[in-house]
Amino acid sequence: MIRKIVDPIVKTGGVDQPFFEREGVTLVEVHSNHLADHWFGTWSAQYERTPPPGSFLQIVPPGHWFCECHQHSVPHFELPGPIHSGNRAARRRRGPPEFGMLATLDPRSTLT
Repeated sequence: MIRKIVDPIVKTGGVDQPFFEREGVTLVEVHSNHLADHWFGTWSAQYERTPPPGSFLQIVPPGHWFCECHQHSVPHFELPGPIHSGNRAARRRRGPPEFGMLATLDPRSTLT
């Protein structure tokens, strides 16, 4: 997946839009609140600084790529709120989210 997205960017400077439309994949900018947390700690440790805003994109696959149990397990780094991680048991205890995966891709969303 990463190669299919990165190769056209390296070769042409842009994404292969037909690929995204065909596959239902979305790219979203990682919210700056997450750039200093543990999710990007390896990058920060390697370069000894916090990455600048706009420097990371998240690849968001469509929900139908996942089984029912994992359809809502993709973290939403485009939102400013905390990222709720955990194993399957932790996700089951939390219950399903009250919103669909694609409904939260609106950057104006206040869902956390």
